[in-house]
Amino acid sequence: MTPRTERLYWGIALALVLATVALIRHHPADTAMDIPSPQSVATVSMFDAEQLSAFTQQTVAHDPFRLDRRPTDMAAAATSTAPQAPVQRGDLKVKGIVGGPPWQAVLAGVPGHEGMVVVHAGDTIAGLRVRRVFDTGVILAGPDSLISLTIQHTWQ
Repeated sequence: MTPRTERLYWGIALALVLATVALIRHHPADTAMDIPSPQSVATVSMFDAEQLSAFTQQTVAHDPFRLDRRPTDMAAAATSTAPQAPVQRGDLKVKGIVGGPPWQAVLAGVPGHEGMVVVHAGDTIAGLRVRRVFDTGVILAGPDSLISLTIQHTWQ
């Protein structure tokens, strides 16, 4: 930026500030905010007091901050009822990368697929989610790990 352009921008900024101050002085607020009195505001209940009392008693009875390090009597809810099958990784290889952003990868050795498979970010193949495809490889996410594959390198 040249010194001349910088002076021009500073001049424009100063003119905008002066115009704003002039507008504020010539147009003051006509009316003050109308604030209601506390007596005119209705009481709004966001919860049921009896139900809140019951939940509080249940929480205190099960003592979430136990110092004696013993499990609670109340069982935790399971997040998944069906056990997940282990992912078969096979002999995954990246044979090539196609395109430019967004990239697509050509994978070989995908369990359950004959030949090669073209994938892009967001796809799920053989229980592995394609997290990212970039110009030199692919990142796959399994249930417990991330797998980084580069072109022609076998997963280890």
